[in-house]
This record gives sequence, structure tokens and C-alpha cells, in this order.
Amino acid sequence: MTMISRFLLVGVLLVAGLSACNAGPGDTSAAEPDWQPGRSADSLRRIPGYVVDSAIAIPEALRRFQAATPGPAPATLEGGARSLNALMSTLASSYASRNADALKRLVLTRAEFGYLYYPESPYPEPPYQLAPELLWYVMEQNSAKGLERGLQRVGAGTEYQAHVCPGALKQEGRNRVHGPCTVHLRRPDGRVQDLRLINAVVERDGVFKLVSFDNGI
Repeated sequence: MTMISRFLLVGVLLVAGLSACNAGPGDTSAAEPDWQPGRSADSLRRIPGYVVDSAIAIPEALRRFQAATPGPAPATLEGGARSLNALMSTLASSYASRNADALKRLVLTRAEFGYLYYPESPYPEPPYQLAPELLWYVMEQNSAKGLERGLQRVGAGTEYQAHVCPGALKQEGRNRVHGPCTVHLRRPDGRVQDLRLINAVVERDGVFKLVSFDNGI
């Protein structure tokens, strides 16, 4: 499942869940959405019960998101790594050593998301038109799950060998988005383990960071 598909799927489930909560005992109108990963945003909007809240325009939603974000607007990405290879290597070693502080430095902060990533991504525009607060919420939920799965799958003593990011490189304004990425690891017993550890990496001004820890494993 692509990162975009995950975001849209969770958004649909949130809407469906709210509709189900408001339905009466005999109301069957809030059925589970008939949507599978890979379908277009246009087909997604035709699902009964799918509603886009357009009461607040995206520019205003972004202004509010930024206003609610602590600290000054970042001029560039902080932390991360200076190459994709260094980022993948640090990610793998940080998982293996259970280094929470190192892992935290590899992923976008709320401020970086709100000022540097989201405004230049396709999500504010049709056919997505996803508000930043909703998208950030979905990303955080998927990131937490991905982080937990990564910690479970990458054992202590595992060593990074190489990586491959077969997806097409996407240019989004000043950002370049790589992924998904599979990392080749060597376990302490010598066996090689291939894991898709990340769905998307953003590159900006020579700095590479994870969009989130969402990984699909």
C-alpha cells in the first residue's frame, strides 16, 4: 500500500466511524467503505458516506496549523542525514540499538511538515485536498505503528548492508521524495534480512529525513 493510499484509507475509516457512531440501531447506511488501495481519489470520493469538509479553505487550514505549531518557522530540515544511504544506515542501526533519540532526529517534525513539506506536496490540491491537521494526525498514527513494527523486526546486533528505493523519484517544489525503500540487513547469525523500513523520504537542500516511520511491514 502506498503512503497516499494509507492516508486516504484512514481518512475514509475515520469518516465511516463517525457516521456509524451517529447511526441509529437499525440504520445500515453507514456500511464499511468499499475501497481498496490503489484506487484513485476520484473513485474514493464516490463512495457513499465519504465527505470532504470544505467549510475551511486549505490556505486557512494551513495558517491555523502553522499558528498552532510551537516555535519559529524552520528555514530548512534539521537532523536527518546528508545522503539517502546515510539515512538508511542510521535508521537501521538506531532500530538495532533501540536508540529512541537517534530515531526521533530522522523524522519530520510538526513544524517541518507544516512549513516545508505539506505546502509543496500534492495534498493541498485536487484531487486530494487534505487539510494539514488531518493529514498530520493520520501520519502520526501510521508512524507510531511503523516505529513499533520496525523495533520488533530489526533485532539487536543487526547490521546495515544496503538499500533500494525502487519507486519513481518525485519532485514536489523544492522537495524530492524517495521511496518506498527496502533495507538489506545482516543478522548476527549471518542470515540476510530484507525489510521495507520506510515508505517515503523527503530530500530538501541536501538534507534527507523520513516523512514518517510508516513502513508497510
